[in-house]
Amino acid sequence: MLAALGIGWALMLIVLGGIDLTLGGLTITSNEPRRPFYAGALAAAMHVWLTGVDPWRLRLDRLRRRIPAGLSQVVGSWLRADRLAVLLTIVTLLVGLRWTSTTAAAADEYGYVSQADLWLKRDLRIEQPWVDEVPWNNAPWTFAELGYRPVGEAGDRAVVPTYSPGLPLLMAAAKLAGGQAAMFVVVPLLGAAMVWCTYRLGLRVTTPWFALLAAALVATSPPFLSQLVVPMSDVPAAAFWSLAALGVISAGTGTALVAGLAAGLATLVRPNLIYLSIVLGLWFVVDATRRRARGWLALQRGATFSIGAIGGAVVVAAFNRYLFGSAAESGYGRIDQIFSVSHLGPNLWRYLNWTWTATPVALVGLAALALPLRRLWQPPAARGFAALAAVFTAAVWMQYLAYLVFDHWSYLRFLLPTYPLVMIAAALVVRALLVVPHPTVRLVSVLAVGLIFVEQISFASREFVFSSARDERHYAGAAIALRNATPPEAVVLSRQFSGALQYYGGRTALRYDELDADALDEAVTWLVSRGVPVYAMLEDVERHQFELRFKGERLAAELPARLIVTYRGSSPITIYQLSGPPPAGEPTMVPPIPEHGPVPMPADDPRPALRLKPPR
Repeated sequence: MLAALGIGWALMLIVLGGIDLTLGGLTITSNEPRRPFYAGALAAAMHVWLTGVDPWRLRLDRLRRRIPAGLSQVVGSWLRADRLAVLLTIVTLLVGLRWTSTTAAAADEYGYVSQADLWLKRDLRIEQPWVDEVPWNNAPWTFAELGYRPVGEAGDRAVVPTYSPGLPLLMAAAKLAGGQAAMFVVVPLLGAAMVWCTYRLGLRVTTPWFALLAAALVATSPPFLSQLVVPMSDVPAAAFWSLAALGVISAGTGTALVAGLAAGLATLVRPNLIYLSIVLGLWFVVDATRRRARGWLALQRGATFSIGAIGGAVVVAAFNRYLFGSAAESGYGRIDQIFSVSHLGPNLWRYLNWTWTATPVALVGLAALALPLRRLWQPPAARGFAALAAVFTAAVWMQYLAYLVFDHWSYLRFLLPTYPLVMIAAALVVRALLVVPHPTVRLVSVLAVGLIFVEQISFASREFVFSSARDERHYAGAAIALRNATPPEAVVLSRQFSGALQYYGGRTALRYDELDADALDEAVTWLVSRGVPVYAMLEDVERHQFELRFKGERLAAELPARLIVTYRGSSPITIYQLSGPPPAGEPTMVPPIPEHGPVPMPADDPRPALRLKPPR
């Protein structure tokens, strides 16, 4: 009874997101599913240890006999792995649509969404001729909002997108078909496809139920959930690599072509992983050797795969050459600037620690790939899959171990292309444990799987994964408040909001973090002398950074007296008037836009041209 109550209560909390009731003056609050699950699992394990597994079998048999025959047939027809996999895919899509952010917030989200609009306008270059007149240092970078960079060539005063074109092209197509809101359906849709591909990949090496387990482990993993609800490229890249892997290991020339096209799309979305096409292409070489007499068929499939994969590489090369002058140059800079052997140690510790904290079952899968025991990888064909999965996973890990060092678990998103393969390996470990003769081992294995799901969803909830849409709407809300409080010709100093204030506010952004520490007063004075009013838009953390950076400058010291608007978002966002004398009167308090309101629309002119008047 205690076991059923604890586990049932935990499942109810996961579904409802928590309980807060008042009954007869008694308040009942329960939001954490882990504790009741632990209690129920411990009670179940103790009961089996004391009484054995036979009483449980008798109870299940009695329960099964009490179910009406018609209902039993309906339930039995639905309790099939393939139908549950379809249901899991649909639920993944619905979760993504329900909690996805529909805002061009921060750097990445703004970069992808705004680039999609540029593709629809058929011009990726944003000309900024006024930069030649600006007297302060680093002028081109001060007018390049997050997600964009100056071209860098002498005499060329344009800024261009930093990010690769794959996701923006998909979002542009979606917007063309369904409007602004359709742009934010792309990532949830591809996330659902990734879960389905995981199931189909699992069927290549194990039974449907364990393939379903692997897909469910992917669908509930915090790195996946955190990226399912934001318009960023991690889930799309992982989805296309999953489809490519599925097409590679399937028979037929048509599937090889699909795999190649998927690899090409994955390259468009994340060009730094282009070498994974080579890793997948090795499968055809190995397959040709294994088949011997019919090896030419495998090589033919490999050639077909290459045609599709090369297409993505060609488009990326043309994109880089057009924007940056070289096919080998990207918006992130030179390879030697972002990859280093010195990053290996710090990143290895971070990624392993984050994996242990956020999704420890992935460590089980990594161990199964590193030690491909025959007991796990049955039949023999599965061992070829294991070798491919191990090389693919190692290739992804090695690149990101040498990449820049970050300090938050959410950067596990870089490893998402490996998650379908890693979770399939983890599911095979569970399968091996469930065939152990001792019933206690089997029960503990089942409870451990339940615990994994509870832990993963709880971790994602604790880390505010399901509140990202609400938190990021304040970018649009604050930018709209800025638009209502400032004239159209204004320049606004900001950093984190530099993209949003242009996209939703229709004002020109000036990056204060690219401005010299002693140039604030000079820059504002120069702009005002050219007829340009100047403001600042800062979050709480940014305000302290702003004051510290420009310590000693008059305007930084006067900042509190120049407050004109406070936007009450998930964290307060403040707007300051930097030009002219400090404003009189109390600042305006602006309430946040509705959490579940319509998709915020961009300003009529999200990239206004700065018009400088003759100096006065």
